[in-house]
Amino acid sequence: MKTHSPFPSAVALGICLAVLLGSATPRAAEPAYPYRDAQAAAAALKFDPTAPGCAWFVACTDSHIAFPKSPEFPRYIIDDVNAMTPAPALLAITGDMICSASLSFGNRPNAAQKKTAIKEFEALRDSLKRIERGVPVRFAPGNHDTYPGEVDVALLRSVFPTAKPYSADILAGVHLFFLNGGSSGDLDVNQQAWLGAQAANVPPQAQAILFVHQPALGSVVSERGIGAPVAKAFAHHRGPMWMLSGHGHSNRDSVYQLPNTTIVQTMMATCSPHYWGGPQKPGYWIYCLDNGVVKGRIYRRHPHGYRIMPLPDRSRPQAIPTPFAGLNPILRTILVGQGDREYLKTAKAADVVTWWGYIRDLSYAFPKALFQTPPTRLAVLASLAHTHKDPKRRGHLFLSADGETWREMPLSPAQNGSYVVPIAADIQAAEAIHVRVTGGGNLGGFAFLGDAP
Repeated sequence: MKTHSPFPSAVALGICLAVLLGSATPRAAEPAYPYRDAQAAAAALKFDPTAPGCAWFVACTDSHIAFPKSPEFPRYIIDDVNAMTPAPALLAITGDMICSASLSFGNRPNAAQKKTAIKEFEALRDSLKRIERGVPVRFAPGNHDTYPGEVDVALLRSVFPTAKPYSADILAGVHLFFLNGGSSGDLDVNQQAWLGAQAANVPPQAQAILFVHQPALGSVVSERGIGAPVAKAFAHHRGPMWMLSGHGHSNRDSVYQLPNTTIVQTMMATCSPHYWGGPQKPGYWIYCLDNGVVKGRIYRRHPHGYRIMPLPDRSRPQAIPTPFAGLNPILRTILVGQGDREYLKTAKAADVVTWWGYIRDLSYAFPKALFQTPPTRLAVLASLAHTHKDPKRRGHLFLSADGETWREMPLSPAQNGSYVVPIAADIQAAEAIHVRVTGGGNLGGFAFLGDAP
């Protein structure tokens, strides 16, 4: 996936030289974060948040409240928000605010874990009470804030009863959408319908910002259920778009092509000093809006200071990938979470609803009645570490005519998330095509193919 770092290359070069030369290169010669506060950075940007039609907001992510490691929302953010003049129009938190609603992909919390999750949300609530001047807080829940099968972020709403699973707003002429990527990186059916209806009311040339935890526009195996709904909802939109996300704990911009516009996906560094992440952590972003336009961005790295971040180059967007793109002829597609369970025989993996994670052993039996003509090839939508140096962590793919005698299929690097292997004649003629995946990795589904054209 092509990505564009929001940090200028000169800064990266300076860091490398400092490492090589040590104290011989004074770091203070070119400070990475030259502004002492948000007001000074805004002045350098020539942005006045008090001007008519202007506003700014704070966006942060991945606070991961957990006891005793990280018992509260970062105080420096609250102090900064309280010190901003004028006050920011809102504070947006793009998920993984806590840890225990789902401790890992596919985890469904037991009663004790739910109680812990509620206590973590209560700690978040108590921290946010220290925000002054009535600055509203908006959530875009993440995979640790929700769990598979949960309806409309029920745990979150048990502590924040006015919180909505997804919502829309307009700020300084820019349209804002706060989405719920859930525990799987998907927008559920109701949310997709809502997003389509909301998008239809946005003026075609307006700028819009989506907030969602998973930076999943480039995902095709796991967490793949965001890109296609966004592209569909905004198929006729022409104004520049943005998507602010977390999940990866580091700063990175990627530019994608929608049918008639581009969208910048910004993955943001964790705001917590207690967790892993890129070299810019901990920190948060300030977006400056001027009469319907994102005029500029400021990044706050705690405790170093603030810097103006360049707006991304949209001239070379990449396509949003879709499962099995470029493969033909496709005789049948069966995706995880969309009709696969009736064929499932063995499931030793994490059930993340629309994909399988942490695979140990998965097997399916697909009856020949599914196909009008026997498929000659199989495309497996998966990410498997089939060349991992540790044999115990390698992913493997097997086919069988009877589900007992298995043939391992050699794997070449996946193309657009798919491993394509031939189906032997005797397996084509069997009553069912048995497929087995073992080892580490994720699985998203299958496509049965005819002869290559």
